[in-house]
Amino acid sequence: MAVAFPTVRGRKYDFASIEVSLATTGQAAQIFLESTGIDWDDTIEETFLYGTNPAPLGRTRGQYTPGEATWTISKQSEAVLLDQLGDGFMETTFDLVIKYSDVGLPLIVDTLEQCRIVGAPGSFASGPDPLTVALKLKPMVVLRNGKTPLVNHLR
Repeated sequence: MAVAFPTVRGRKYDFASIEVSLATTGQAAQIFLESTGIDWDDTIEETFLYGTNPAPLGRTRGQYTPGEATWTISKQSEAVLLDQLGDGFMETTFDLVIKYSDVGLPLIVDTLEQCRIVGAPGSFASGPDPLTVALKLKPMVVLRNGKTPLVNHLR
């Protein structure tokens, strides 16, 4: 089956195609234009069932684990974020929504649901680079373009 979009010499998403926004309960979503990096992962750990045969006879459904995410933003954006989350900012949960859009390309939306800040390191040095912070986040689930990682995923 052929891919429905151009794969040769066609337009592709780049970092400027990304919009990162934060949504908390009862507040309007806040777009963070000064996001300079975002990465995350999630895994599923499965186990094979072996019997008297050396080959696996089956596998378990597995256990889903959302990994740690890192969101790099400007120091000014961190101040806006902390104002939005308020006191107890490491106990407040929020959704981080990453949208990919560009001319002629379909909108893709990934969501890191129910994130908490679990690390907020600071390290700055002399030089021409703008000050940024790499916040460590722990989401409860990662939705990739609205799709849950598990069938019948409780949310």
